[in-house]
Amino acid sequence: MKHPKLSYLFILSVLLLFSSCEEHPFDVDLSGIDVKIESHRLDQQLQAAVQNKEILSIEKLRATNGSFADDYIEDILRIGPADSSYSLEILLDFAQFQDTQDGFLAIDSIHGPQWERYLSELEMAFRYHSYHFPETKAPVVIGMHSGYNASVYPFDPNYLGIGLDYFLGGDHPITQRLEPTVFPMYIKQKMEPEYLVPSAMRGWLLLKNQRLYSDENLLSTIMYWGKMMLLMDACFPNMPDHLKMDYQAEEIVWCEEKERSIWIELSQHDMLYETKAFEIDRWITEGPFTKAGDIPQDSPARLGIWMGWQMMRDYHSKHPEMSLKQIIEETDYLKVLNTYRPE
Repeated sequence: MKHPKLSYLFILSVLLLFSSCEEHPFDVDLSGIDVKIESHRLDQQLQAAVQNKEILSIEKLRATNGSFADDYIEDILRIGPADSSYSLEILLDFAQFQDTQDGFLAIDSIHGPQWERYLSELEMAFRYHSYHFPETKAPVVIGMHSGYNASVYPFDPNYLGIGLDYFLGGDHPITQRLEPTVFPMYIKQKMEPEYLVPSAMRGWLLLKNQRLYSDENLLSTIMYWGKMMLLMDACFPNMPDHLKMDYQAEEIVWCEEKERSIWIELSQHDMLYETKAFEIDRWITEGPFTKAGDIPQDSPARLGIWMGWQMMRDYHSKHPEMSLKQIIEETDYLKVLNTYRPE
């Protein structure tokens, strides 16, 4: 008799193997496309200020980090006006705080040896992006200790802040000490270094394309998210789907096995045309599972986003004559639905 768990793991490994071996439609020729990302480490700058007993100045922080320095003080850490000397004193206190110092050490240990690899992967992603959108300039990437306030901060498309403290690993002692009511287990298990690059790129894509967002109804909302995930396909043609979606690998398998059932649930009772915000949120917000209709509790969260992704993938595959830019500008979602065939 076969052991059920072993059978499941075997099926999972086979599916992942075949998905990785298939030729991806977005794996295009990047010859002649060069992208070099400028980067800074704000966490190291603050750490050095503490070690060298420096007096922080907003001018010095801006000289290295541009206007992101203001966003860091005012919006991420929420200390106060960036031009205030009192705010800079509080910033230095934050950097000297023992928990922050422990965070700096953990960041250096885990991300220090990988920082150049992260940048290389982001540069490749922006090369793929430039193939389809040559007018777009890659942002300045800034690593930071966010005080666990932001995993990614792309408030300005010219800057991409990455909260390195968010990606220490779900089992790291610092991550485990985070308040479980704010950081439940389903969040902590995705605070792994392997999610850093796709999370950063996804955050930037959402900001860059926010003009396309519409919450008119559930359909327009998941179509927007589907477009963003299609852009993730274009930027990371060889990346496993679960990393692009911020899922566990087995959650992708669950979605693929239940796609038709999810579609039935999503399409009945005019659910796609639901306009109530709280009903829409059931399909797109983070949580332990998707709390919508008869979706079972062993489901992953945000199934609406995953379904929008599959719809846009089908639409793209059936319209090879359309550019990626034309695809994401599409607003006739009945045309998209007409090409969707759940498996």
